[in-house]
Amino acid sequence: MTVKPQDDHDQDERLVAGFIRYEGMENRSPRTRRTNGYVLGSLSRFLNGRGKTILTAERDDIRSYLWRGQRKNRTKQGELCVIRSMYKWLRISHGITSDPTIFISVERD
Repeated sequence: MTVKPQDDHDQDERLVAGFIRYEGMENRSPRTRRTNGYVLGSLSRFLNGRGKTILTAERDDIRSYLWRGQRKNRTKQGELCVIRSMYKWLRISHGITSDPTIFISVERD
């Protein structure tokens, strides 16, 4: 069976929705959950454009996402924090073994 890109995007949407639900159980504010959902949805679309998913992303994919366009390092740091949190959740709840955010750092402004 061949997985279609739309199926990949649907899988990413389910993972993001699960992470946002988890954040709700951890008492994150609605604003934080909306912002994090936006960041992760944007990451999913970016990866989908590269033929990847959240589960198949590699370190270079995450770096490329963070360094797209001209944005402040503070923005990149915030996005990296959200993405790292999601991969930590995926390791704990879904048993994934790889984390593409390891060894990525963003300098302070």
